[in-house]
Amino acid sequence: MVAEIISIGTELLLGQITDTHAPRMAQTLASCGIGCHHRLTVGDNRERLVAAIRTSLERSDIVIAIGGLGPTGDDITREAIAEALGDQLVTDDAYLAKLKGFFSDRGIRWVESNSKQAQVPTCGRMIENPYGTAPGLLCQKDGKTVIAMPGPKGEFDPMLAEQVRPFLETIGNGVVIHSRVLRVIGVGESRAEELLGPLMDLGNPTVAPYAQVGEVHFRISARAKSYEDANALLDPLEADIRAKLGDAVYGLDETTLEASVLDLLRESGATLATAESVTGGGLGRRLTSVEGSSAAYVGGFVVYNVDMKVEQLGLDREFVEKNGPVSAEVVQAMAEAVRERTGATYAIAT
Repeated sequence: MVAEIISIGTELLLGQITDTHAPRMAQTLASCGIGCHHRLTVGDNRERLVAAIRTSLERSDIVIAIGGLGPTGDDITREAIAEALGDQLVTDDAYLAKLKGFFSDRGIRWVESNSKQAQVPTCGRMIENPYGTAPGLLCQKDGKTVIAMPGPKGEFDPMLAEQVRPFLETIGNGVVIHSRVLRVIGVGESRAEELLGPLMDLGNPTVAPYAQVGEVHFRISARAKSYEDANALLDPLEADIRAKLGDAVYGLDETTLEASVLDLLRESGATLATAESVTGGGLGRRLTSVEGSSAAYVGGFVVYNVDMKVEQLGLDREFVEKNGPVSAEVVQAMAEAVRERTGATYAIAT
């Protein structure tokens, strides 16, 4: 069973908003044992959207369309799905009456364009939307399934959790795809792959590297009949990777580098202070973004110019000017000064 996701909206193509729904949808598909081989983004153009849906239907069993279900002229998802399926749109009279009642109860003037939200392809049914006026669509024809969901987050998220996911679970392959992410620092991507050797060529579970800024992430994934069975495949693989990469593996899944550092400090009863010049407080911000950071991070100084280095940290002006404010000698002196002034076990200076 293979699925495809189509995100709809010209604002996505223009970069005016970031598509957060497609990744969430892909995660849901994987957890239901349904592979996602393609993701598309299409603007508010009916001809191009119809072509995209038809292409997706040719190569996938399930097509998920996100966005374009509202009442305005550029909301064309219903019409495009019906055309791509060779189907007709019909009005659901019961829902139309419900929609008009919704507007009347709130004293909102009815505009005839709202009635398009009561239309559904003859091969489909509506997916209830308790949080908005645009229902989702579930269409099934010739062994293919098309699901349309609204774009607003407050409508998309509950519809996915309460109605779409339970349906996907019933048509999945009877398996789950479960993943973990091992976060690595201090070892480059090519060297890490070399150290892992044959592990990179496994079939199930699999290992896939992703280069990040200053880090490498390894996603390990397993396909199995249950989460328990998937974890049974992932546990020894994770242990093997940790054994090969050692302390270079600093975290798992969402664990950030700053959270890992603070955990180590707390475990050893140590504290940390910072003195920042070039980073302008960015290092302190990352540390304090972690809940409970005050147990290990005592604070820091932002000393961007020479005067601040002299006045706040007590550095000798002649020493700073001689070596240059951006020098190994000055940054070492900054670290020593902030550790002395705060009494922290460790200090980091930039």
